[in-house]
Amino acid sequence: MNLLSIAKKESLARYSSVFISAFLLVIISIARSHSYVISIILFSFVSISGLFLASSRKIETFIALIIAVPWLLFSWISIIFNYDIISKDISGMIMVGYLSFIIFIIIRHLAYAKKVSADLLFGAASVYLMLGILFAEIYSLIIMYNSNALTMPANYGAGFDTLIYFSFTTLTTLGYGDVLPAIHSTKAVAITESIFGVLYTAIIVARLMGLYIGTISAEKQINSIKNKCD
Repeated sequence: MNLLSIAKKESLARYSSVFISAFLLVIISIARSHSYVISIILFSFVSISGLFLASSRKIETFIALIIAVPWLLFSWISIIFNYDIISKDISGMIMVGYLSFIIFIIIRHLAYAKKVSADLLFGAASVYLMLGILFAEIYSLIIMYNSNALTMPANYGAGFDTLIYFSFTTLTTLGYGDVLPAIHSTKAVAITESIFGVLYTAIIVARLMGLYIGTISAEKQINSIKNKCD
């Protein structure tokens, strides 16, 4: 097994771990509603998988470490010792910055990829999931400063499960209408998220199709040259 094949397997493991951790965060957050501890555990998995993702470049590793490690440390201290070193709004802002950074790393890889691979597909899917999680965190920050930022049925509650639910129904432009933005800031964020969801889907499909067609064309040319040589 050569170094190139090892690198490919490591890269695949990085993107698949990000996808799995993000997917579990979304599903379990909704299934186990109003659990702050569960949310921190799931966010910890996302943070750690993001650290592995950023390990390909020293500067990215450094940035990821200075953002993720303090957040993990402070969050787990608050759970174990019931003592908040930093407020939840500061913690949320740190997570928003970290998720944005991880999304940037993956999108850069998608932009410079030469061919479609399982690695690329996991990366593309991971960005979509992390966009939904990112906007859920943004809604959470808004609600911390204005509890009336969203209108919803009385039995819902403004927990992270509701915010994840609202975020992904907005990102996918599904919009059931049971949870609605009630103030200008949440309306603006919701519109921004829906635009991101539509544009990202359209652009990534076009990008993947272009890469796939290019890969098939290159393979045909190589096979044609080989046949001529034979």
